Amino acid sequence: MRFYLKNVGMIKEADVKLDGLTVIAGENDTGKSTIGKSLFALAKARLFVKGNNYLNKIEWLFDKISKKQLINENSFLKLDSIEVDFNKKIAKRGNFKFLDVIFIETPFIFNLYKTLSGISKANSIIDFDIEYNYLWWDLYIKLSHKAKTFSKIDFSDLIKYIEKIVNGKFVKYDEIDKDKWVFVKDKELEMDNVAMGIKQFAILYALIKNGYLTKDRILVFDEPEVHLHPKWQIEYAKLIIELVKRGIKVLITSHSPYMLEALDIFAKKEKIICNSYFAYEGYIKEDKNFQKSITKLVEPMKELKRLRYE
Repeated sequence: MRFYLKNVGMIKEADVKLDGLTVIAGENDTGKSTIGKSLFALAKARLFVKGNNYLNKIEWLFDKISKKQLINENSFLKLDSIEVDFNKKIAKRGNFKFLDVIFIETPFIFNLYKTLSGISKANSIIDFDIEYNYLWWDLYIKLSHKAKTFSKIDFSDLIKYIEKIVNGKFVKYDEIDKDKWVFVKDKELEMDNVAMGIKQFAILYALIKNGYLTKDRILVFDEPEVHLHPKWQIEYAKLIIELVKRGIKVLITSHSPYMLEALDIFAKKEKIICNSYFAYEGYIKEDKNFQKSITKLVEPMKELKRLRYE
């Protein structure tokens, strides 16, 4: 499956293959996240609408994600048989091979959990509209509710592996007045009081427990390394490779040389094809073995070494 974008956000043009493991690397503000957000909007809009309202729903979702700042009158997106041309005001709602797209942007979602839970309860009582980021809302729903069609893939070894890494486990309460996840180590801790790195693992843990990781969903990680020290970046890369081995389609954006090196090494070890790209000056280009990406991302360390030598 290929995803083509033109004039979307920072991206002038991109043609990305989405199959197995796809990694887009680059510095900040190069358009990496735009790929995942646009993919999310196209997939969600197709699930939500019937008839000829596809274009309107796509615009609504982009508004909920980015205040429509990612799209303009010249934006064009094509995902296999799905085609959206904002210039011609045409949206072809073709076949989409996957049921859903799960976008993981930040472990801060657990700090927003009580707020989003309150919005959910209020919406069930009265009809009103509160401004919120739909990426966060969708992930919250998946953290708080079990999937209707539960995953049949065995992730028991990954659950144990995550528990070993964080030296504890995550427990979900489902009572009416106690909808929350907690971290259990020596004692029970509210997720607000848990380190961001541990929350990053908690998201993956919760998605597995709630049955959302299936072969008919695409899992998008937006810079998962941000709150992880280098050792845990490597561990997280191992987990991602294990997901791909089980048939989960994964798209990752990253600006960490540690994460890129780890993904490249583990993918080769497990004989997994990694579609690697480099985001630079508005374009997403193929980057075999992350050669351009890693060279660019280690420049600051080389500069620091130069300064130290001086």
